[in-house]
Amino acid sequence: ERLTSELEAYAVRLISPAAEDFVSHTLQAGEDGVAVTVPLLDPSRLYKQLEKTIGVVTALPQLSLEPEKNTTWSNLVSSLAPQLIQGVRESIRDIYRNATSFISQWQENFAFWMEAPVRFAALSADLSEWESELALIHEIKLSMASESTEFKSGPLLLKYGDLKQAIRSKCTYWLAELHASLSQRMAGDSEGLREELNEFLTKLPTPLPVEFPLVAVEHIQFFQEATSKLTSLSPRLTQLESCEALLSSQMFVFPPTWTPLSSARELFVGVEEAVEKKRGLVEDALPSLQATLVTKISQHTAKVQSLNADWMSDRPVSVDVNYVAALDILAAFRGRADRLQEDQEKIEVAVEVLSLETSVREGRSLLRTTSSEIESQSNVWKQLAETWLTINELRAIPWSIVNPTKVRNTLESLLKDLLDLPTTVHQFLPFTNCQQRIRNYLGCNSLVKDLREASIRPRHWQQLQLQLRASWKVESLLLGELWDTDPTQHQEVLRK
Repeated sequence: ERLTSELEAYAVRLISPAAEDFVSHTLQAGEDGVAVTVPLLDPSRLYKQLEKTIGVVTALPQLSLEPEKNTTWSNLVSSLAPQLIQGVRESIRDIYRNATSFISQWQENFAFWMEAPVRFAALSADLSEWESELALIHEIKLSMASESTEFKSGPLLLKYGDLKQAIRSKCTYWLAELHASLSQRMAGDSEGLREELNEFLTKLPTPLPVEFPLVAVEHIQFFQEATSKLTSLSPRLTQLESCEALLSSQMFVFPPTWTPLSSARELFVGVEEAVEKKRGLVEDALPSLQATLVTKISQHTAKVQSLNADWMSDRPVSVDVNYVAALDILAAFRGRADRLQEDQEKIEVAVEVLSLETSVREGRSLLRTTSSEIESQSNVWKQLAETWLTINELRAIPWSIVNPTKVRNTLESLLKDLLDLPTTVHQFLPFTNCQQRIRNYLGCNSLVKDLREASIRPRHWQQLQLQLRASWKVESLLLGELWDTDPTQHQEVLRK
């Protein structure tokens, strides 16, 4: 009975200690976290007090309850009041568990305090991140709103008034900073959103031009893009509205320049309705657009076939074609091919947008082949550019200053340079023709040398002109004009 009475009294003192039984601790902000000014009592001290309480019994001398058995009261304590002793031990554990849990919560608040500047600096354009941070700070601030400044757990007294006021003040400061930054970001985002919505309204196409399906397709694509764009704008607007509601709930006062997002929502709904109305017009015009497009495809295919036919007959591969003329011809063909390619791409888009089952592969394949040949020929002529420039310079040399030796050396150098060109160029006729032209010039160089001899008199030139039926005059004769008479074909006349 005495043991039970003492244990019950001890349990009461643990739960409701007297003022003199409290051990006071103060929570303060330290460099590494929340510090406790006086370390918490070790639970073993309370356990020792428990042992002292039951020592009244355990310290009694040995008694022999039965002659054959020798024991002590300490061995019988657990059987005298097992539940009561276990309950007191659980109370001691709870006292320290509650105290350490309370300190841990303050440690978390303080850790947020320490990490806050880094966390805030890392906030991205995602407004949901800002919402989460504001909600967390507001929650911490609300937890500091109570008037209590101390926490009791058994005989442990934890005082945290100064720390509480410091964190509350810091939360107020953070909220003000984030409110201002978020409102500025929201102002920019909401203004950008309104501009995009107003742009949609200004770009809404006029009635579809059925006679020009390629233009109508652009209108249809606009509606498709508008639908996709509105789908992406909707969550942005919702997010902004959510942030606006959060700031209002946290008593933030928006600046006078702030435009409520209700106006943006009205604008958004108006754009949605306008786009939906125009989409209905598109669906009504679809059959007419498809019929017109079929005609356009037929006309385009005919133009591609005409381009191919002209290319096969007029491409610059003749031996006699002039370098400058060849470039002009290629430029003209390339221009036609580019325009047809633009039309081809528009038609293919139109076929897809208008869900037309007509095939455009024939025109695409023929145009691709012709364009590829034009591009290849252009590249060959570009590779031969320097060679032809040198040949034209030789042709422009006045006969009076022609040096056959220098001419031969230049022509031989040109032949060598031709062989150094990429092998892919060698398979094209312009290359072969240029190479043959140089060889022909080299073949008649010995005749050119003979005609440059001092023994050739004006009467000899007159006879030569008559025999060759040439219209040039020796006084203004150029080397190229002599080459054009194909001297190798008139060697006998020239020798005479």
